[in-house]
Amino acid sequence: MSLLKRTVRPRRSKIRPLLRQTSPARTVFFTITNLVGFAFVNAFFYYLMTGKWFDFSSNSYKSALACPLSSIFVEPLSIFTHPWMILVSGLVLTAIISVPILVAVLYRLGVSALFVLTVAVIGHAPLLAIFIAIGCLLAGMTRLRNEVPFLATLAGLALIGLYWFFFSGIDQQTLSPFEKLTLHLAFIISMITAVIAEAVVLSLARLARFRPGVIWPVLLTFLVAPIWLFYQKVGPAELEYALIIQKIVPGETIIAPIKPAFLNSSEWKNLTPTTTSTSTTQSTKPTEEKAKLLLAYLQDQLKIRQQKLIKKCRKFLRRYPRHRRTPTLLWIIATVIDIQIDTDAFLAGKLRYYYAGPSDESLILWEQLAEQFPQSPQSLIAHQRLGIGALREERIQKALEHLRTAQSLIITYLEQPRAETTLSKTTVFAPDQPVPSKEYYRKVLFQTDTILWLMEMNEIIDGKPQDIEAFAQYMKLWPFIGVSRIELQDLAKAFNQTKLADNFRLQAALTIKNPLDRAIKLSHLANQVNDAAILANYELGCLAVQFSKTPAWTNNHLKSADYYFKVVKNAQENPYIAAAEKQLRWINLSKRAKVSQ
Repeated sequence: MSLLKRTVRPRRSKIRPLLRQTSPARTVFFTITNLVGFAFVNAFFYYLMTGKWFDFSSNSYKSALACPLSSIFVEPLSIFTHPWMILVSGLVLTAIISVPILVAVLYRLGVSALFVLTVAVIGHAPLLAIFIAIGCLLAGMTRLRNEVPFLATLAGLALIGLYWFFFSGIDQQTLSPFEKLTLHLAFIISMITAVIAEAVVLSLARLARFRPGVIWPVLLTFLVAPIWLFYQKVGPAELEYALIIQKIVPGETIIAPIKPAFLNSSEWKNLTPTTTSTSTTQSTKPTEEKAKLLLAYLQDQLKIRQQKLIKKCRKFLRRYPRHRRTPTLLWIIATVIDIQIDTDAFLAGKLRYYYAGPSDESLILWEQLAEQFPQSPQSLIAHQRLGIGALREERIQKALEHLRTAQSLIITYLEQPRAETTLSKTTVFAPDQPVPSKEYYRKVLFQTDTILWLMEMNEIIDGKPQDIEAFAQYMKLWPFIGVSRIELQDLAKAFNQTKLADNFRLQAALTIKNPLDRAIKLSHLANQVNDAAILANYELGCLAVQFSKTPAWTNNHLKSADYYFKVVKNAQENPYIAAAEKQLRWINLSKRAKVSQ
């Protein structure tokens, strides 16, 4: 029987429910059954976006207002990296948009309000609920409801289509044209499935002669099918991992600094002393005391955020100890443990984090990562961290073993073609990007090359006990952030008989805040013939790029940037040659541009 034909039921003067009247108990039973099933569909919808089945906090509803409908397809699990989510998310969305409209047509219009409320409260989709409510009114308040109910349901679904194309929240800048097309097709498939579902329900209603109980079989299908597909083809581990990765930032600090408002205040920038008076005395509290209090507060906040992230990662590791994502989470924990605040930047009105490890606590995790997951890319970072830890303990041969392993394997890893370069421009589905990125491995490789180079230049491998002790002290201060100049100068004096003494003097010079004073100090070291002189020349070149045109620079007999970079380039093999060549190319391009003008 065609769905576009009028119903066989007699025409009524009033628009009434399509299902025939039956006993109140039967009506209530089927209504509650449908409502409970629909509530679980919405709970699963919310679970796919947040990892939680239920959440009735005020913050969850505030976040929902800013969450567009397209989020179900792109975050935290994206259809572009997990294609099965097209079917999973599509089936869930089909049930959410079709069931309330069917209820509005088959039952009383007021009953559909309960289902719309479920979308807003349990599904945390208030804007979608508003459009579904309008769709229910269109479907349930026209004569089509009694005469051609299928057309009534189509009218209701049309409102959902308008909501998608005008308020879906698709990011036009970050998505390629093919990705945008795929996203629209995913929604269109959901709409087509919704039309088919409504046709099936209305056909069952005709066959059952409009008795209650025709919705729940279809609703059960849309509840069981996506859940089964999700657990079989994707898995809760992938969702939990995606929710963790969603909150981290690229790079070594992992946690993004949240700059407090007081760092923008004029009081903080001026660093003026504050005076407090009492009835008997008046005292001036220096800004250093205030800075210490504020720094302690920020350190506490960082500690809380570290603990939250580590807790999530450890929870994942307990549930899925041998999962393919385990090495990434071990890397996150081991790195986050050693994140600290850059105190010098803080006093300058900036909030920065830096990696200060490896510490005794994180070395346990790095060792676990290297031993249990030797085939993972993250184990290469673990070897570098273990090498640094061994150097700090004066275990030179063990350090060499780890550092050389890290060096050779990272080079091999970086030579592998990038996933994004091997794909065509029209490719839509691709593996998710590795965490950390390949740029991070390049940074680790540069650090490893530099450490091995310093060991060779300062004869640490077969050096005297004093040389080894000096290098251990040098590595304990790595990466030289927040280290005082006095401490570095004292170490230079203590190890004055070693080749590493100039390296301590170099790091002390780099702590000088005034660029000109720093350049003058570096110029004294740049005239030597050692590894410290190479780095001093490179740093002078970077300063010359900014200040070589100033009178103060030339008055102090400081040279041009290309001079310093050429010294680095022509020196014996060192890790800074590539960076110096890059700077020289940039300088030459700038000169040519000026000549052409």
